[in-house]
Amino acid sequence: MIAEPIVEAHELSYTYPHPTVEALQRVTVAIAPGTFTAIIGPNGSGKTTFLRLMIGLLEPTSGTIQLMGRTPAETPDVVQRHVGYVPQYESINLRLPVRSRDIVEMGIAARAGDSMSGRQIMRRVEQALELVDLARVRDRRYSSLSGGQRQRVLLARALAVDPDILVLDEPFSGMDIVGQRSVAEFLARLVREKGLTVITVAHNVSTLVHFIDNVLLLNGELVAFGPPNEVLKPETLRRGYGAKVPIIVCEEGYPHPIMEDSHG
Repeated sequence: MIAEPIVEAHELSYTYPHPTVEALQRVTVAIAPGTFTAIIGPNGSGKTTFLRLMIGLLEPTSGTIQLMGRTPAETPDVVQRHVGYVPQYESINLRLPVRSRDIVEMGIAARAGDSMSGRQIMRRVEQALELVDLARVRDRRYSSLSGGQRQRVLLARALAVDPDILVLDEPFSGMDIVGQRSVAEFLARLVREKGLTVITVAHNVSTLVHFIDNVLLLNGELVAFGPPNEVLKPETLRRGYGAKVPIIVCEEGYPHPIMEDSHG
């Protein structure tokens, strides 16, 4: 029996109004539950827009998108209950004297309301920080952490609400290659062992190819969707990026595109 898609878009389009910018056009794609998907494409290709539509922060200009069979913008309670979200830019004032565990606790408290005791919340905080291997810095100020450690604290905050879907927008910013690989391996383990669905925007997919199930390549429209070996081909990447993208095939047979070191 084939599982119903956990995310399904049909002819999905979105245009930003002021100024008018057509971000996505007629994207049709279905993402299966319990899979790890990386969304790639050049700057301005609609990657973050797709995520925001998927979790109801934006409403389609035309077409549809469904999350767990519901329209996200119309059912924020579904998003609240089932999605853990790590945004690309987190507006946490680094001058505030907040600790790592405070950041995670705020995320849980916002979801739980009065349904969890203080002791239950703190236990969930500890578990989440342990998951991302940051229990040792739980009492350190968030502002004193490295960029990679801050990203992992935000990942812990998303995981602490025990989501079914983990959505991440450029989670590898500020991390070196070792840190990127460690987090990618950790996310793949969540998919494999806990059945989470992980969907992440990635500027450079090279670190992820050993761990992901699918690549969604966007450039204002759907260019390709499928396993890395099918999408990360020279002719497909040329269509997506408008230029030749060098590819190195590793000993295990995975294609590793060589991307410019920029973000957006």
